[in-house]
Amino acid sequence: MVKCVISEKSLEMNVSENIVNIVRRNHPKAYIYGYSARIEAIHGLDCSINIPGHLRITSFQFKKPNSRSDNNYKFTFNIRLQHLKIIALAIAIKEVLNKDPHIYYVLPCICNSIDMETSSPRFTGRTLFIPALHLKQYADMNKHNITINVNTRTYIIQSQKQGEGKALTFDEVWERIRESTERNNIPTAEELRKLKVPFEKLRDMLIDNGIPEDAIDELIKKLSKYKGHATITYLVALAL
Repeated sequence: MVKCVISEKSLEMNVSENIVNIVRRNHPKAYIYGYSARIEAIHGLDCSINIPGHLRITSFQFKKPNSRSDNNYKFTFNIRLQHLKIIALAIAIKEVLNKDPHIYYVLPCICNSIDMETSSPRFTGRTLFIPALHLKQYADMNKHNITINVNTRTYIIQSQKQGEGKALTFDEVWERIRESTERNNIPTAEELRKLKVPFEKLRDMLIDNGIPEDAIDELIKKLSKYKGHATITYLVALAL
């Protein structure tokens, strides 16, 4: 087993550049929108890809691998309830706006600087994506480990709740986004700006989606600290 030493920021910058350049083939004015540390602390996301028309077409949470064994890369998620925040956001967009959230975990299977040099300039070739809502059952108080095979794209969740699935390539993610765009099912910045979800409603939605009540209580406790963003309502943080 090899310990991975690459920084998450290095992965985020290089993979994001690849992604926005792909999107620019159809939308030349597409750009990367990075969230401040304060806003990221509220909803758990690193950045989004935006296009003209005030559309935030997709948002990402990047993870760096902890270790590598052959073609298998191990990642950790839900540190400081980050996954729970992301799931709360995705559920609110889906149920309140009735739009596709397109929120993804980004898992670059890149371990060190040598891997960066080998992968450059097409970092997306070694990067896999998992829709956040595919991992909804892990939105609780615990950290979880996920091991993913870069060749087969299969992943295994190692926690109290075992699970498995298949990750997506960015080509598959982009196809999903294009389908949503054609159906006018991508939330606009204005819709996100006006999206205000009272904590009681947020609580009810999360309970209906099987999220443990102790985790919901802790989430609302944390969100209540962000004056001007989430004291009374939730999710205004995603507005441009």
